[in-house]
Amino acid sequence: MDILALQFDIIAECITLVTTLIITGFSLYAYHRTQASRHLAFAAAFAMLSVASVAAITFDWLVQLEVMKVPLRGYLAIPAKYDLFRFLDQLFAMAGYLILFMAAERLSRVKTMVLILLIAPLTALVAHELFSVYHAVAALVLGFCMHHFYSSFLETGSRNSRNIAFGFLLLLLSELTFVFLVWDIMLYHVAVVLRVAGFLMLLHTIGCIFFLSKSVSAATLAARESRTAAPARTRRK
Repeated sequence: MDILALQFDIIAECITLVTTLIITGFSLYAYHRTQASRHLAFAAAFAMLSVASVAAITFDWLVQLEVMKVPLRGYLAIPAKYDLFRFLDQLFAMAGYLILFMAAERLSRVKTMVLILLIAPLTALVAHELFSVYHAVAALVLGFCMHHFYSSFLETGSRNSRNIAFGFLLLLLSELTFVFLVWDIMLYHVAVVLRVAGFLMLLHTIGCIFFLSKSVSAATLAARESRTAAPARTRRK
């Protein structure tokens, strides 16, 4: 049973890794075109989340090898040194969430951003002893992100803002479900599925924005070329 649970974790983290890497690429492309710092912040945030997924996959893979070698002990066979990868997972994931929060709120003061980012190592350290605190803080940060995009949806009626808010809601529900694991460990798989669904929702929405902006740009370029070509044909006549 332990092996199946670990394989489920690895598959879920691989999906998350691919998703966050693609979103990072979309954000870097948007920054290359617009030079908007907000797009760069989104790229940095999802790059952090990608690193977190790599650390989580490494942890689950190493633990799976240990459980396979000592099946009777199960998770008790996990060496303490593997906790480093779990710490890195939580550190970079929290840093990614905090950068998303700062990008959503358009924070620009360096001191404020540094103080906010200090939450990441502090919560990752606390999570070693009390994991529910880490997930509660993550849920709070994601709640602020969701509120920002939902408020944007109410103001503008933008479907993209609504979908991004829904993606953050799924991530928020995932973190809250992790908090409730202290009462029912069976909620773990529900939390993982919600997390993957949240990232896939963000990928779908950001992907739609990306391809729409490319098609609009292509149409704009074609229109400009036709406008510049028309006078040239007139002069030749």
